[in-house]
Amino acid sequence: AGKTAFRTSFGVWVEKLTVAQKLALGIPLSNDEKALDLEFGVSKSVEKGIFPLPLELQIEREYRSQHLEVISQGAYSRSQVK
Repeated sequence: AGKTAFRTSFGVWVEKLTVAQKLALGIPLSNDEKALDLEFGVSKSVEKGIFPLPLELQIEREYRSQHLEVISQGAYSRSQVK
């Protein structure tokens, strides 16, 4: 049998599920998570469709906030140069 002339690689993204994600997926909550749900009304937000945020939106928000922080720090640094 011949060998192929290409390589392949992959990555795995792992994150701890939030209370909202667990509720949306029907995963049972721990007692601490149930307390958070009661305190902050997470299940109501999940029922309304507000949470959890879609992964694409989470990534966009994180990128945008980091990008804006870099821009604002750069602008501040330039304005302080005398």
